Parts: sequence; C-alpha cells; structure tokens
Amino acid sequence: MELREHTEGGYRFLATSPRAPYSAGVVALPGHEIVHATLRRPVAVAEGFRLIERHLQSLGRLRAALCGVELRGAAPYTPEEWSAPSGFNERYRAVLREWGLFVDGYPAVARTNVVPVVQPPDEQVFHAFSYTVPLSRLQPAEAATAAAAPHRSTFVTSGAPEAQAMWASEVSVDERLLSCLDAIGGAVTALGHTWDDATAIDVYLREGISTVLAQAALERIGGAAGRGLHWYLTKTPLIGPYLEADARGVWQEVQVDA
Repeated sequence: MELREHTEGGYRFLATSPRAPYSAGVVALPGHEIVHATLRRPVAVAEGFRLIERHLQSLGRLRAALCGVELRGAAPYTPEEWSAPSGFNERYRAVLREWGLFVDGYPAVARTNVVPVVQPPDEQVFHAFSYTVPLSRLQPAEAATAAAAPHRSTFVTSGAPEAQAMWASEVSVDERLLSCLDAIGGAVTALGHTWDDATAIDVYLREGISTVLAQAALERIGGAAGRGLHWYLTKTPLIGPYLEADARGVWQEVQVDA
C-alpha cells in the first residue's frame, strides 16, 4: 500500500484500490491533528453526512477534512451486494467523490463498517467519524504543547478482517484475531507509527473473548496493551470474514449531538 497525500484535507492515506470504498488508514499531516467524534445516537448515512458537514462548518473546516468514518449495518452483505453497481458501496463512493475525497482516483477516507448482534439498525448508519483540524485552531496552551510534542502525530486505521485464506477454513477464533491484529499492526507501521502510539484498539467479534485470547491479543499489541481492548459484539459487514479490528492514536475524543 502506498501512502498518498490529501493536502486539502490535512492528512495522508494508505491507498488501497480505485475500486475500493475506503483507504486502509490515515495519518495527519504536520501542522494538523485528527479528532475522533462519536455520535450520541446513530443516524442514517445520508443524514450523517449532512451532520458531519454542519459540524465541520462550525469549526471552519471544509468537507475535505473528513478522514474516517465508522458505520453500523443491518446485516452482512453478500459479495454480490457488496460490489453491485447500485449497492450501498457505490452510493457511498459517489458521496466521497462529491466531497472531493478521492485523490488520484483512490478513496482517501478510512472506514470501519460492522453489524451489531444486538439491536442492529434498520439501515446503514453512522456511529462515529474522524476529521482533521490545524494545530493553529487549538487553544493557545494546547497548541503550544502539540507543537512541542514530536510524537503528537495522530492516525486512524480502517477496520480489517483476518487473512482471506482463513475465511472458509476451520481456523480458530484465536488465530483469526491475531491475524487481524497483524493486519492492523501493518497499517499502523505504514502510517509511520507503532502500537505504542495507539490510544484505542477496537475488536469486532461475534462471540466473547476468553481470558486466553485476551492475553494473546494484548501481548500482540505491545505498548498499547495498557489501554486494553474495546470489544464490540458484532458481525462483519461482508459474508466471509469472521471478525475485524481497527486502531487509532488521537489526542482528542469528542461527542457530537445528532
């Protein structure tokens, strides 16, 4: 994966494929910082994009500042539904194009998209999003601290499943999760960071995590182990993979009223 620059948005992104609906992850450009925002209640995707635009405008930011989204769906898609010309992904990609969030033909925005086991929504909804702000927009004391901190750089990865070779196999959930974390670790490294820089590691799994599995997973993420794992009881967005994980390293976590 190649790290490309979205100058107007204030971040770099790991390019995947021109046919994909998302990048593999994003990292703030020097002079910028990524903020992670969680919605106080989920909203349908169309309404969610309007809400995000209003939020960015209130901060004096353009649409281009959007760099990550977290979605929740009603049920996993079949491979045919996932790639259908009239399906959700193509409609989603159309919005990204309208917002100027394709660079050199590649989608720049990171994405996690999962299906809650309990009380799934009736349609695809927004759960959270990430965006960039210039350090100059921070409060003076905070901006000075940020400018003086060489490791203040912030990042967000997309959700990633276990290796595709495992999808139809009898491999244990332990092996699947460790494979998944390896994929996320690779993205974190490609973004110029290490697990030590992660402030949140989310695991999306349709069953509970045993003590043995939790210990193995925490050992896998090194310096981030002290921050624990955030477990969501979910299915993957596509029929095939069993689980997903993602990670982020941010200094600001906010909540947004829907």
